[in-house]
Amino acid sequence: MNVDDIVAEQITAARIRVQAAKRQRDELAAARRRGLVARHAAKLRNLDAAERRRAAAEKGLHGTETPGSSVTPPDATPDGSIRPTDATPDLAVIHAQLERIADRLDTEEIR
Repeated sequence: MNVDDIVAEQITAARIRVQAAKRQRDELAAARRRGLVARHAAKLRNLDAAERRRAAAEKGLHGTETPGSSVTPPDATPDGSIRPTDATPDLAVIHAQLERIADRLDTEEIR
C-alpha cells in the first residue's frame, strides 16, 4: 500500500461523508416542509372550526335555536350540528391541495 492508495481511500471516505451529510440535510428539509404543511393545514382547520362556531353562536343569538333547547352545547352550536354554507371552504379540498403541495416539495430538488 503506497501513499496514492491511502490518499484515494481518504478521498473516497470524504465523498461518502459528504453524500451522507447531503442526504441527511435533504431528509431533514423534506420533513420540515411536511411539518410546515401539516401545521398550516391544522391552522386552516382550526380557523374553519372557529368560524363555524362563531357563525353558529351568532345564529343562536338571533333566535333561531331549536324550540325546547334552552342549553347551548359547549361548542356553541345549536343541537351540536353545523351545516356547511356556500362561503365555507371544503376542508377535504384544502387538505388535498396541501397534500399535493407537500408531495411537490418532497420531489423538488433542493436549490
